[in-house]
Amino acid sequence: MRRSVRMGLWIVLAYGVVMAPVLWFSEPLLLKLGQEPDVAANAQSYLRIVLWGMFPGLGLMALRSFVTGFEKGGIVLYVTIGMFLMNAAVAYTLIFGHFGAPALGLHGAAVASVAANMTGFLFLVLYVEMQKQLRAHEIFVRFWRPDWGMFREVLMLGLPISFTILAETSLFAAASLLIGMIGKQELAAHGIALQLASIAFMIPLGLAQVATVRVGLANGRHDLLGVKRAAIAVLVIGVVITLFGSALYALAPHALGGLFLNLDANGGEASDAAHVLALAAPLIVIAGAFQLVDGLQAVGAGLLRGLKDTKVPMVLALIAYWPIGFACAWIFAFPLGFGAEGVWFGFVLGLAAAAVFLCGRFWLLVKRQEKVSG
Repeated sequence: MRRSVRMGLWIVLAYGVVMAPVLWFSEPLLLKLGQEPDVAANAQSYLRIVLWGMFPGLGLMALRSFVTGFEKGGIVLYVTIGMFLMNAAVAYTLIFGHFGAPALGLHGAAVASVAANMTGFLFLVLYVEMQKQLRAHEIFVRFWRPDWGMFREVLMLGLPISFTILAETSLFAAASLLIGMIGKQELAAHGIALQLASIAFMIPLGLAQVATVRVGLANGRHDLLGVKRAAIAVLVIGVVITLFGSALYALAPHALGGLFLNLDANGGEASDAAHVLALAAPLIVIAGAFQLVDGLQAVGAGLLRGLKDTKVPMVLALIAYWPIGFACAWIFAFPLGFGAEGVWFGFVLGLAAAAVFLCGRFWLLVKRQEKVSG
């Protein structure tokens, strides 16, 4: 376990080094992708600060997986809540210049993100070193010593997972680029809906990690009944929670979207805010339907990782997200003229396809194991 976690940390930190230049010189890339000059310039200035939070953020993800494997999910929750509160407090202080601090605007948000990631990572390192069960694995003892065999093993298992996640996140990035071609206010409305969808996704994401741990433990002891029970429990909980969230988003889109806007402003700002809210409301409703399929595909991927099945799910996810999801988003948005709403329709179809593919793959693998053992 020490070898795998240590090399996992090596891999994510190396990845951060590779990606840092892309974030540092992001403005020319964004301009070539059709974004407006002021948007590209602001994005680069933000990313040049926030990229320093990428390294502790990646390390935090690796350590979070380590402690989750010991079923110590409580500490992950506490660290996450602490990071959220710290991010909110620092962002409130630095974005608007409260308590005598300078008003840094967008840069203040970036500093808050870096501070939260660094604090969360250091706290989790301290927790690992203070817990006798975790400290016994000596994760940080002779951390500089390479273990190339384990490095390769972790990389080969993790790369398909990484490409699966990359395929999904790049789909959202591409969707933002598509909507950015439509207009600034449409992009702002999309950002609101995407933030709400991302918040709702945190619960299925956590359930997916539970699915990986529970299915992995049961599969490791060759307990097929335990595998099935874990899968059913996680899927049922996921469906119930996402249905509740879908109903909330469908019933109160204006109230939720208004949380992101200053609707009490005067003059042109008030008019802009009202227009953005009008554009965001239907996207938030679609985000409600989006939650259900997004949750199912996340849990399905987690279940398959518990069986150490990562290569085929990567291919299935790529097909669902891009040939289906992105193609539908572009067709609905431009040839059919649905605009930003069309992009979100494409989201829903792509993620629905991923949910069917991944959950269906898990069901087939379980049936295959039943035949072998039966």
